[in-house]
Amino acid sequence: MIYGGTVTNYVNTSGGYGDIFFDNGSEAYMTGGSLTVYSDFIVFTNANWKATGGTVYFGGTAATVAIKNNSSGSFFNDVVIQENVSCYVSTSSSKKVAINGDLTQESGSFFSISLGKEMLVQGNYLLKSNSTGAASLLDFGSFTVNGISTLQRYITDGQWHLLSSPVGGEKASALYFGGSPEAWLKNYLEPSNTWQYITDLTTPLVQGTGFGYWIEAAKASRADQTISFSGSLLSADLTLSTLSYG
Repeated sequence: MIYGGTVTNYVNTSGGYGDIFFDNGSEAYMTGGSLTVYSDFIVFTNANWKATGGTVYFGGTAATVAIKNNSSGSFFNDVVIQENVSCYVSTSSSKKVAINGDLTQESGSFFSISLGKEMLVQGNYLLKSNSTGAASLLDFGSFTVNGISTLQRYITDGQWHLLSSPVGGEKASALYFGGSPEAWLKNYLEPSNTWQYITDLTTPLVQGTGFGYWIEAAKASRADQTISFSGSLLSADLTLSTLSYG
């Protein structure tokens, strides 16, 4: 199959959506366009799915979808998990789900990698957030991103928020909008039990460290903002020193 158009998988006789699967000995190729999957996407042991271009969208109106790969030679190009959809990865032993392009999770989506399973993203990884919710990831297996991971967080104006960077290598500049609107960032000084304003935009947002954050309230309309943390995902336990002051 050489594919470069737009396809949505079919409706079956019961009114639901059928699985897309590639049986043993089959090969399928996607060179461009888009494919929307409303149910499970299954590649059997001796089959191959090779997407050198285009985007596969998982979800549509479905509540839960699965990516099941039992083939060593299969890969996606770009993948999008749509809003409010739960998607999980399951592979056979020694196999992985490979994405040679980017992985994007729309706001409210949930993505889970099963215990002992493996997923590789060669490109970038984006988790979106808006006023209705934020994308989330639950990794029980092995999840590797070779590009940049960006996690968004929708922040309401006119009130203090407690936050911590979900990625390594981020700086205070990620929370600054050039004065429009104004924003304030504080860190906590444990020995004196006080909060201190941060004015240096190069200040590291160390993982596991909490900060207080305020966005100026607009007079005519809301000044809510979506902030982005970009860097590397934590792939091991985060060890924090115990507090020294009561």
